[in-house]
Amino acid sequence: MPHPKNDMILVTLKKLYGEEAIAQYVSALAAEIKEMRYDADAIAVPVLTGALFFAADLLREAMWTGQIYPIIASSYNGETESSGKVVLYSQVPDVKDKDILIIDDILDKGNTLTYLGATFKDLGCSSCAAVTLFAKETPNEGMRTEFLEEYLSGPVVSGPTVTEFIVGYGMDVGGLYRASPAVYAWRTGEHGYIH
Repeated sequence: MPHPKNDMILVTLKKLYGEEAIAQYVSALAAEIKEMRYDADAIAVPVLTGALFFAADLLREAMWTGQIYPIIASSYNGETESSGKVVLYSQVPDVKDKDILIIDDILDKGNTLTYLGATFKDLGCSSCAAVTLFAKETPNEGMRTEFLEEYLSGPVVSGPTVTEFIVGYGMDVGGLYRASPAVYAWRTGEHGYIH
């Protein structure tokens, strides 16, 4: 299957997590969210577009009763590596004296979560925690944890750790593969086929 930006590069999509496995991770994370005991004044902030399906499934499973205020932010901007710079495409909610739960698809370098955590902290939120479906393995784990602890006052809860760039279940490359119900590893430079 050709790369969306260069039809000379062939890729392989290798299935990592099917619908059943994803549902189990979502259910386990929803149970942790329930344990945090958010009230009706709390605000869930799904980071779109990657967390679209995850946030919907998670909040229903957690029986979320608070507000939901999606925002559009990205540090990938259509690439397979984070640029390190977060671009916010939407207005942030009024978070003063509110408990905030950021919902994102994957914790990579932590840029998006630290940016949003710092923004919400500056705007006077009571607390700010985060949940991600996946965490990406990083050689700078200590630095990532340090940044997150500095800008988020609550826990960061994540599902399994992945080592590769992944697509599906809301995550994309160049805007493609978001609607896949499964999650795939995106590998370039190999024969073009889907497992």
